[in-house]
Amino acid sequence: MSLTIHLEELQKKSGLTMYAMSKKLGLKSHGHVWMLKTGIRKPSISTCFKIIGLAKEHGISLTLDDLRGDG
Repeated sequence: MSLTIHLEELQKKSGLTMYAMSKKLGLKSHGHVWMLKTGIRKPSISTCFKIIGLAKEHGISLTLDDLRGDG
């Protein structure tokens, strides 16, 4: 599955808007989640760990490979 699908699932299960998700993850820009979802940016390793932590809070299991697809 793609990063977009994972983020949409997390957004749906958490009930957070993209703005609220950005704030919850401690990202500098509220547009950052949008850039990740559209593929404009790839999440950094530290952002991946923040996303994984938030996902875990909502019963979703993600890995770095799920989010970055480097391997």
